[in-house]
Amino acid sequence: MTTYRLKSQTVDAIQWDGTPEAETVIRSLVGRGQFYALDPDDRASCGDPESTADLLASDHNAHELVSTGAWIILRSDGHISQLDPDRFAETYEPEVHPGCMVAPRMPHAADQRIVEHAIRNFRFSSFGFGVVDTGLSDYPDEQKWVGVLATMIVAALTNAQTVTASEEMP
Repeated sequence: MTTYRLKSQTVDAIQWDGTPEAETVIRSLVGRGQFYALDPDDRASCGDPESTADLLASDHNAHELVSTGAWIILRSDGHISQLDPDRFAETYEPEVHPGCMVAPRMPHAADQRIVEHAIRNFRFSSFGFGVVDTGLSDYPDEQKWVGVLATMIVAALTNAQTVTASEEMP
């Protein structure tokens, strides 16, 4: 995911490509109930057979059909929307920091959700911690440590030294 800016406004955005991987990332960004891929059998009956997903947009708190290629946008105020690729290219540009390979940015609520999602879906049993998998699946609301660990990871990544081109590039 790349950070983009609109004049003085910075947004997180990802382009929907129709893959399950993109669906996972988008749902982690905007929330599980906000976005889902449409089943191919249901596309014909949804009113737009070219649509491949559904987004609960903040504009009117209504569901919007999403076509492959659309950009899903999360503003810093939590506002969720979509734009077609041409409009997105006209409106936003990647946030650039001269000499940096990675743009430094403040942690965002979406970062927290993405990390928590990764923790909750990690197969701890593969490493001998089956009791953790059981706790996450059977008692998800009692696993307060997930949020604490996610906060620590986001803070560590945010505070990590930014790699500059002069340090890494020959």
